[in-house]
Amino acid sequence: MKNNLFCKSPHINLYKEPSYKSKISSQIIYGEKFKILVKKKKFTKIKTLYDNYVGYIKSSNYINKFKPTHKINKLKALIFKNPKNLNKCKLKIALPFGSKIEIIKKHKNFIMYEKNKWISIKDIKKISYKEKNFLKIFRLFLGRKYK
Repeated sequence: MKNNLFCKSPHINLYKEPSYKSKISSQIIYGEKFKILVKKKKFTKIKTLYDNYVGYIKSSNYINKFKPTHKINKLKALIFKNPKNLNKCKLKIALPFGSKIEIIKKHKNFIMYEKNKWISIKDIKKISYKEKNFLKIFRLFLGRKYK
């Protein structure tokens, strides 16, 4: 089966069984690498390559060619259609912490990571960046629900 596929949605639920009624065992996030184990009619069985979760996804929103350069370093990075008019162009979605992106274009304090999808440059770090103060990361998630 195909190896090294990458998630192209902010997140996709990973189900224990090939059914929406099944328990959600995890999620894969934007830029996360996985491989397909088995294709079924409506669901695809995958294995994540970061933490080795195995489960089923419905979405086919993935690609096989992706070279991430940066990662989201905030709890969530708001997505905008156009960095020139932020108030009218904020989308109702965000990229979660740890999502991997590839910078396509820069405009002032914003970067485009996908066509017409912009995020603030302050929400990202280089892919190689390692946070030395782990308490800083813990504080981001303090009081948040875990999926």
